[in-house]
Parts: sequence; structure tokens; C-alpha cells
Amino acid sequence: MAFNINAQVILSGPKNLNNVTRQINKQLSKAGNIKLNLGNTQQLSNISKQLTSISNTFNKLNSNLKATRTSIGALNSSFNKAAASVLKHNLL
Repeated sequence: MAFNINAQVILSGPKNLNNVTRQINKQLSKAGNIKLNLGNTQQLSNISKQLTSISNTFNKLNSNLKATRTSIGALNSSFNKAAASVLKHNLL
């Protein structure tokens, strides 16, 4: 008997969806309209431009760091070759 009741509850699906829908719509209607002043949109536009500029700066910095890493790697390789040459010729 208990299984039949549980199965019936599980398989019957949600109830009162119309009431829930009405409550949600009622609460959303209280939110009203969002008003943006022209000054606010200009400020948002300026912030967007500044963020784009910062993003471009970080992209350039990342590119420069990659080039620096490559240069340091080449310098390290040169030092290793020089050290191997010194050891090979017993210059120390």
C-alpha cells in the first residue's frame, strides 16, 4: 500500500502550476521599470572603453612576457653551451 501511494505521488507530477505562475507574475510586476539616465549610459560606455584598454594592455604584456621567456631560454642555452665548452677544454 505504501509503495502505491509513493508511486502515485511521484508519477502524478507537479500540482498548482497555475497558482505558482500567477504568484511569480505578480511579484515580477512589482519590480517596475528600470530607468537609466543618459549620464549612466555614458558612464557605462566609458567604463567599457577603459576595460577594453586594460584588456589590450594585458594582451600586449602577455605577448612581451612570452618574448622575454623565449629570450631568457636562448640566453640560458648559450650559457650552458659556454659552460660545457669551458669544461671540455679544461679552462677552469
